[in-house]
Amino acid sequence: MAASVALFMVLLTQSVVGVFRKQTSDVPSSLRVLEEVLRGPLTGWGVVLYLDPDLDVQVLHQLLALPVLQDSPCVLVDLDHAGDLWSSDQPDSILRGDTFIHIVVFKEDPRPFFDAVSIQNLELNNLLLNNIFIDRFPSFEGYEFHLATWLDDLPFLYQKENASAGTGDGITVKMLDAITEVLDFNYTLTVEPPDGAWGSLVNGSWTGMLGMVHRHEKNFAVNTLPFTADRIKDFDVGVWYWREGFGLSMKNPPPLAKWRATYYPFMSSVWLCVGLTFAIAVLNMTVQDWLQPEPFLGGLGRTWLYLLRAVVNHSLPVLPTAQWQRVLVGVWWVYCFILTTAYTANLIAFLTIPVFPERIQTLEELAQSDYRVSMQDYGTFVPAALVASDSLVYRTIGQKLDLSLLYKDVVQLMADGTHAYMELYSYNRIVAKTVYKVNNTYMLKEQLYSSYLAWHFQKNTAWKYKFDQNIRRLAEAGLVRHWHKETTEDFLGQDYERREHLAAKEQLDNKQPLSLQHLQGVFFILLLSWAASVVVFIIELVLL
Repeated sequence: MAASVALFMVLLTQSVVGVFRKQTSDVPSSLRVLEEVLRGPLTGWGVVLYLDPDLDVQVLHQLLALPVLQDSPCVLVDLDHAGDLWSSDQPDSILRGDTFIHIVVFKEDPRPFFDAVSIQNLELNNLLLNNIFIDRFPSFEGYEFHLATWLDDLPFLYQKENASAGTGDGITVKMLDAITEVLDFNYTLTVEPPDGAWGSLVNGSWTGMLGMVHRHEKNFAVNTLPFTADRIKDFDVGVWYWREGFGLSMKNPPPLAKWRATYYPFMSSVWLCVGLTFAIAVLNMTVQDWLQPEPFLGGLGRTWLYLLRAVVNHSLPVLPTAQWQRVLVGVWWVYCFILTTAYTANLIAFLTIPVFPERIQTLEELAQSDYRVSMQDYGTFVPAALVASDSLVYRTIGQKLDLSLLYKDVVQLMADGTHAYMELYSYNRIVAKTVYKVNNTYMLKEQLYSSYLAWHFQKNTAWKYKFDQNIRRLAEAGLVRHWHKETTEDFLGQDYERREHLAAKEQLDNKQPLSLQHLQGVFFILLLSWAASVVVFIIELVLL
């Protein structure tokens, strides 16, 4: 009785119809289905019956005792024989008859037998398949499905405002309501899984919403669940309707201190070149002064102060008498004029416009930075997948991941500027700005584990295809994308993407009048000048 019955129906002329899967029901039930098919749409067809030699005697007896097999032309085939030898000995009336159905009854995998059978020029005829297996139930006739859900999945599925607990709203509800109009069914939603988990495989058992479906407590799950190998293995995954990954949002770094604007007009390499040029000019002037009979300045101590006047845009009190020194001073003065003009112009810009450090834009930059990553621990596959990833960047992010039980703690870490907040992209974008009012944030363009989102049904759900057909229509018609934009705008406002772009641009281009904070750099330079003057004065007192 442990055997499984499968139908492998092949019309060996110009069409092929195949159903080749093991069924979990008991043998009598499977045999009744087989008898209904042979007495119904396949009445009068010949039968080629492939039998597994490992079948139990009782199974063989029940199968061969079917009256429908005794009343129809029947060819028995032993699956233990070589498939190529058997097929080579069969007449065309068996292999390519217009009205022959091939039925396989097996306990072990029968595919090696059929891999050896040479059958060519076959085409799948969907029309014939539909004629044989007529859809006798075009709708669910008011049946009520119980869905495993979590009403905390913005913007796809969430608790409807000003409604009783368990009343859903969002993109998924719009999809369900549209399909309900076609298939005539009702549904109930779960506010939250009892274990507070999303759905992952832990020690061989499924948790969260998927656990409820796997244990047959609920019919299917409709939250944003990406494809994974384990989920595809243990569930019937529907057609995808949206592609999305886990996004990372970060707080905009604060502008740098105003006093640092004094050295921002030039890059570090420019400041280094200015210092080297000044040193070379001082050395050159000192050597020239030393080589002439009557020194012009009288040593290194006076030379560097003389040349420094041009650097700080001060006039020269006297010009040298030697021709070669005049040429050097003239070139140096032109050089310093260009330098000070460029510095002054850039200094005004940096004093009036806030300067922000460069923002992190890629996952690699995040992995290399001092930032950590925060995420709520709700039982998703991401933390374990990051740590076990083959990518160094993903593993590094996984090692920097801090899990918290409450969303407010996770978002607060991001608001403090120490962590990047990780969550599904659409949910992340809405929650940070509308629920927790953290507006000064931006999102990385790269996403982690970008995948197709789909509904998850119990394994071997016979009516899943009805939902697949309608979900595919909604996605291909652009309704899912339209609902996504519409629902997101309900939270973030209309044209939110353009407004976010303009807000970021205005922050960088913000024009404002000068304040005392903007003059911090000027006073910083003044203090440095006074300190240098004191040092020079003390040196003069000591030397004199």
